[in-house]
Amino acid sequence: MYLKEDAGMMERIFCLSDFALTRMINRMFGKEYKPETEVVRNWDSEEPLCVRLTVGCADRYEYRLIHEYGCFQVRASEQAGRHYEAEIPVYSTDRVKDPGFSYCGKNIEERETEIREYSGKECVRLSVRTITLAGCSAEKLREMGLVLFLPFLFYEFLKKGWGKKEKQDALKYLMIYDVPEALRTGIAEMELTMYDAQKLKQLCRKMAWHLLVLEDWVDSLEMQNLIMESLDTDLEILEQEYQEVLRQIPKGNSCQCQQCGSSGG
Repeated sequence: MYLKEDAGMMERIFCLSDFALTRMINRMFGKEYKPETEVVRNWDSEEPLCVRLTVGCADRYEYRLIHEYGCFQVRASEQAGRHYEAEIPVYSTDRVKDPGFSYCGKNIEERETEIREYSGKECVRLSVRTITLAGCSAEKLREMGLVLFLPFLFYEFLKKGWGKKEKQDALKYLMIYDVPEALRTGIAEMELTMYDAQKLKQLCRKMAWHLLVLEDWVDSLEMQNLIMESLDTDLEILEQEYQEVLRQIPKGNSCQCQQCGSSGG
């Protein structure tokens, strides 16, 4: 486990757009936040693999990485609103597991409900979802609502039990086909902005290089070039997005800045 690097990657992921974060929360918790809803990120130096999000005025969520004994998990949970935590003492807390597990590819999801009873006998039910990553499928991770966590898929290649050729073929498929397709689908399904998708490409490549460059099955020039040259930023797509923004600006408007000193005619 690379605590410092994982914490840095978590911070980069959650510095993506508010749009992407609200879409992830909507999908995981059945919410209906609008794309323009503001998200405030809160970090704790004592828990570098955990981020707490405040969505809108008071709704709160927590995302936590759990990386122990070769098992990699993402735990996402609803948190009680600010007014509860600040003003009302907790009387009791219980956690109830939903029966069974759900699977998406090899990934396993466990759902729980945390029931908090506050003084005054008011009860709040909070959803907790724990997803165990057990496969290298970018698309399956996206289907579970965790497309932002694509960079952490590369930890799967550090597990024992795979042959050299098997790992090489799996990495080629992931970087050349699977990740780009999952990102394209994420854009089409309104889960990501164009910028988010291009940034995730960079983060995936960074994580792949960091984790795998010293592995003996990545010692060939072909495999190193694969990591370095795959998942390039698609400048053409970003240019198209930029031109579309320009087309939406009403004609006749000109720069109002002090440097130009001009005004619309």
